[in-house]
Amino acid sequence: MAGLADDADHVPEAALALGTQKAIEATRKWWAQFNKVALSQRRKESAYDALTRADSTDIKLFLQYRIQSSPTRQQGRNLRHSTVEAWCKNLQTVCVLDTKRQILKETNRIIGNFIKHTLTVKFGLIMERKDKPTCAVADLFNLLHFHWCQDTESMFHGRYRIQVAILMQLTAYTSSRPGAIIEVACYKGLQQVLKYKVFSILSLFVSVPTVEGSEPVALTKWHPAGR
Repeated sequence: MAGLADDADHVPEAALALGTQKAIEATRKWWAQFNKVALSQRRKESAYDALTRADSTDIKLFLQYRIQSSPTRQQGRNLRHSTVEAWCKNLQTVCVLDTKRQILKETNRIIGNFIKHTLTVKFGLIMERKDKPTCAVADLFNLLHFHWCQDTESMFHGRYRIQVAILMQLTAYTSSRPGAIIEVACYKGLQQVLKYKVFSILSLFVSVPTVEGSEPVALTKWHPAGR
């Protein structure tokens, strides 16, 4: 319809993280409740049918309904801007999973501006975002020190100890979530992780001083996929 596009590609719901699945199920319940209170009185249709017909106006009303009905708001506290954005994203996911269609980019742009300006002013949404600290140098040092010097657990293959150390450094240097580097339960079988063939290791060797000066630094490139 006006706010949805056909043939949306999507990740199976069972492959999503448990927390995401719970948020999606909660969004379904909120949408059904919203449809019963606000939409079905004039349209006389199910929550699913209302979702397939959803446009920017319906989504705006839904977000206002969630804010006004949220326990946080009813306790006299303000919600975060990022929380309302997450509600909108969860509704987008529900649209894709349940109707196999996605919300149009133009509709998303309209809703984004509506949240940023109208809802923020009307409901006093908190714009500050919570910091998500990354792994500091001291944290990485402690991890590697324990891994190499204090860990007494044996591994199935000696190569795994080297691999784990590399993964620790990759996670720290790139601030990536574990699921972006190794296969985790919520993305199992989707082949969305690093493999040997997609990266190389570049080793640097300090040059030895000579009478004439210092020799150039030697570089050694090792590509696991070529083995």
